[in-house]
Amino acid sequence: MAETKNIDAVAGIISSKIFRELKWEMSIHTDLNWPCCLDSHLKHNQKEKTHPTDVVFFYKDPYSDIYQYIQTDLKSYSNKTITDSQYGKIQSTIKSLAQQVDCSVRNAEWKELFLNEITDKFQVHGMLFIYNHDNEYDKGLLDKISNILNSDLKFPTNSYIFILDPVSIRFLLSVTEDIAKRRNYEDHNGQLAEFLWEKIPPWDS
Repeated sequence: MAETKNIDAVAGIISSKIFRELKWEMSIHTDLNWPCCLDSHLKHNQKEKTHPTDVVFFYKDPYSDIYQYIQTDLKSYSNKTITDSQYGKIQSTIKSLAQQVDCSVRNAEWKELFLNEITDKFQVHGMLFIYNHDNEYDKGLLDKISNILNSDLKFPTNSYIFILDPVSIRFLLSVTEDIAKRRNYEDHNGQLAEFLWEKIPPWDS
């Protein structure tokens, strides 16, 4: 159990590293459950249930001026565990994520926990972040997932469910690392140019 928690923590670190570089912010509340407010999410004879949250990322869309909240489920697998037998579990996870999004937009407790501002202008989306912690998985996971998804996912019409597979995550990590290296390079060159400029004597000296 401790090892699984550590691996999941790595997925959290990787995700925050990517989205911090993209100027997304992260809620201070992580890894918790909140009560469901929709009877349609209850199973037969079930009186109450909760929804999980690993982390919520958010940013303000510069075009619409609307805050976007990303209800995120972090998963971490090895090459051996991303197999055909896991796709049923992934499908259940996506269905659960859709319910989380559906419930969150009208859930007072979710809003109190995660909305950084009290505003009518916000949208909630879901993201399944599937991290491969041994870097050995290169198969078409998204294609396989799309083949098992059914059409009974229900969530607001202006919301989306995003799935980041190991290939997409490695690509985003590469991009954000390149951005960070470029920024450090430009900062270094800027400091060097400023230093050299100070060494040039004034024209009238």
